[in-house]
Amino acid sequence: MKIFGEFYFKKTDNGNLIGEFTNNSMGGRWDVECSNYCKGIKNNFECKYLTTWLEDDKPYIAVLEINLEHKENYALNWSNLLTGKKLFVGKAKIEDKNKIVGTYTNVID
Repeated sequence: MKIFGEFYFKKTDNGNLIGEFTNNSMGGRWDVECSNYCKGIKNNFECKYLTTWLEDDKPYIAVLEINLEHKENYALNWSNLLTGKKLFVGKAKIEDKNKIVGTYTNVID
């Protein structure tokens, strides 16, 4: 099934992200947390994060890499923590200095 979803992330004072997401295969909005493991805290969102979330009471964990594409636009890639296989791709834009909002879809082989 092709998944289409939306999300937002807010940056915390220590450089981590908290947010919510939803998609066409689920009802409601779900929480997501991302712990950064970049060297130093950057002012923007560009970094690698260890991200965790629940879907239907089942825990998930992945690596989220956020890269600045142009000015306030970011590319996001979620990958399997163990295999490195790409799971989701997304695009986001800064809504305010500590918040990005975007869309994502799953990667189907």
